Amino acid sequence: MTERYTLSHSEIEDIRKMPDWVGELAEKYPVEIVNASEVWEDKEFPRNYIPQCIEVYYGVSMNSDGPHIFIYQGNVKTFLVKESSKQSMSIMVDIDGKCAYLEVEGREVVNKLGGVILPEVIVNPSLLIS
Repeated sequence: MTERYTLSHSEIEDIRKMPDWVGELAEKYPVEIVNASEVWEDKEFPRNYIPQCIEVYYGVSMNSDGPHIFIYQGNVKTFLVKESSKQSMSIMVDIDGKCAYLEVEGREVVNKLGGVILPEVIVNPSLLIS
């Protein structure tokens, strides 16, 4: 059984500040759209910003136990490969705990990456095997 996320009154108010086409996605992608609404009016990350933590979610994040890809200080800590061959309907990137990028159904909803410098990633081969 799939859980149903219920939007709070304040979350609904925040979503109403976004374009109508984004708000229409909230029923199908509530967690993603709420995360986007929290940073909607924020500025992009500054030039040469080096993140400590990068989390990548794909699919519907409320059905996820955590990020599909988790990078901390340039080291890959989690790398979960999705078994489906279908393209994910949503991709969300969190930088240091903030939604920095969200794409839903092929449409960019939020892009606050700005001047983020993505790290050279160090991958432990045993992580990929497990």
